[in-house]
Amino acid sequence: MTRLMNFDAIVDEGSRAGVRLRLWRARNEVSSVDLAARLEISRAALFRYEKGGVAKVATIRKIGDVVGLSFTDVVAPLTVQERTEAKLRWGDGSLLKNAIALLTPQAAA
Repeated sequence: MTRLMNFDAIVDEGSRAGVRLRLWRARNEVSSVDLAARLEISRAALFRYEKGGVAKVATIRKIGDVVGLSFTDVVAPLTVQERTEAKLRWGDGSLLKNAIALLTPQAAA
């Protein structure tokens, strides 16, 4: 079951890193078990980080090494593309519904 995320509440570095990590995992089709092993952390810790939990600086550096980003890039504000992709993947569906509504011709009144 996919859980919904509140993307408007993403403001801190932990959340940014978590969303970025979750996106990387989804894009690269890497399981949580495999990524946790690469990071040498438990799956529970990985899920905490993906949900915005606080990570030590050393862990954020290791995340960057695994996903190919610098420390600064891991904690940088999310790009519009990242926010949009995350909303499409795990949001409540409103972004997609709004896009479909804009693209669907309306019946003549």
